[in-house]
Amino acid sequence: MTSEQREAQRAKLLVKANSTDVRKKMEDDPDNPDLWYDLGMAISDEEGPEAGIDIFCQWLGLDSFSPGLYF
Repeated sequence: MTSEQREAQRAKLLVKANSTDVRKKMEDDPDNPDLWYDLGMAISDEEGPEAGIDIFCQWLGLDSFSPGLYF
């Protein structure tokens, strides 16, 4: 996946989130795995657990050894 495709996918995923705090923080630090976790949890809460899968997959790409991801 090219960086342009990755950025497009991130932008698409960010639109799904209603949490303005998480989106704003991600604009400043898009590669922060902790923020991807927060976004995944926000989307899972809003739309159901399966809606957060794409977000958690992005997180896995950023921090594949994160214990929180496996939690």
